[in-house]
Amino acid sequence: MHNLKIGMENNQIIQFFKEDFIKIKNMGPVKSKREGDTGIGKTFSDLLGIDESNESHPTYGNIKIKTQRDYANTKLSLFTKNPDYPKSAITKMTKKFGKPSKMNYLQNTLNTTITTSPNVCYNNWGFYIEFNDDKLYLKIYNYASNQDEEDIYYIKINKLREIFNKNYHILAYVNAIHSGKNPETFHYIGCDIFIDGSFDRFVKLLKMGKIVYEIRVSVDESGKQKDHGSGFRISKSDLNHLFRSHYTILENGDLIENINHEQESLDKWY
Repeated sequence: MHNLKIGMENNQIIQFFKEDFIKIKNMGPVKSKREGDTGIGKTFSDLLGIDESNESHPTYGNIKIKTQRDYANTKLSLFTKNPDYPKSAITKMTKKFGKPSKMNYLQNTLNTTITTSPNVCYNNWGFYIEFNDDKLYLKIYNYASNQDEEDIYYIKINKLREIFNKNYHILAYVNAIHSGKNPETFHYIGCDIFIDGSFDRFVKLLKMGKIVYEIRVSVDESGKQKDHGSGFRISKSDLNHLFRSHYTILENGDLIENINHEQESLDKWY
């Protein structure tokens, strides 16, 4: 695999990544390096010769990499971000608005997908997003009293912009055919490259409900509460709306541009 150097141009990094992806694709099925959901990303990172690091997704130069099993219908995590206010917001929300776990009735779970319209969570609460000035508020509607709870939870918009702009210059989405179990095998067969992510589009897609905020707090079999990371998620089919350019790596290694005719309308929306 290629050795990347500091200061390389994006075009050269993309070319190197494309060549390395084709090599990995031609390997056919490979055994997973780790059991569980994260095995697909760990295995691909090892094949590229890059460290997973402490970030939520590995990087190849300036390219953020996301891997997904073929035919998976789950949303992709863009990044995790807990509310900036109050301190330990997710813990407080879980305690007040969650429900007792079957594993441990002394510990609550809270799993909810939030958009700009109130959802229905545990038949009692309607979580929704509201933009106001420079903050994104997580609001909770009480269906019993027909009014919002007074609790205040928010994320600073400038913090979201900082995280997004740091991570989404270039994104490589890699999918794989998987089979077997213990060990699982992956055949990395397809790759789309998205270039020039737009934070303005991120906000628009969030307001449209195409990007969602998810809180995922569960209780494991031992009865211990576990926060899986609350953050923003998107469907693969909407990634082309988030970036200004979208390319696919063909069988022969060429890049073909995918023209999105909805780009102009999205830029004018809202």
